[in-house]
Amino acid sequence: MDSHKQLLNSCIDASKELLEAAQASRWEELENLIQRRDKQLNQLISVDFSTDQAEDVRRAIAVIKQSDKELMMLVEKNKTAILNNLKKSDKGKKMKAAYGNTQRPY
Repeated sequence: MDSHKQLLNSCIDASKELLEAAQASRWEELENLIQRRDKQLNQLISVDFSTDQAEDVRRAIAVIKQSDKELMMLVEKNKTAILNNLKKSDKGKKMKAAYGNTQRPY
């Protein structure tokens, strides 16, 4: 019983760690953190919880879902920023190339 609660808390902690990494823009860490949490969640799926543990499970699911929601918003925001930077960079290159093509040697 205690190990089930530890596993729940471990999944919650892993979800919070994912969110903290995204908030700190530590994007390179996310893949490993996601894989680690997925392993924990897969272990959690196979556990037969008793009815008196149901409230703990519900709370854990709610915390994990909220963390994932916030994480996805941060990921989407970062993706948009990256795409905007790429567009600006591409536009700058095109302008530079166009300017270079219009120069005439005197």
